[in-house]
Amino acid sequence: MVTARIEFKPGCGKDFCPGAEQDLIELRFESVEALISTLKDFEEFIYNCTAQVNGKVIDLRNISGN
Repeated sequence: MVTARIEFKPGCGKDFCPGAEQDLIELRFESVEALISTLKDFEEFIYNCTAQVNGKVIDLRNISGN
């Protein structure tokens, strides 16, 4: 199980999670591959994402180079 905190660009979070008026959400994914797939689908709207994988917290913005 992978837990991710996704920070959307200002005002974009409501498009991903209807009814929510926040740009920071926490989701759980079955695998790293499922997380990556979701991030690719919403890449242009995401500011940053941190994920807890195997007990380690990873800042995905640092890995992506953006």
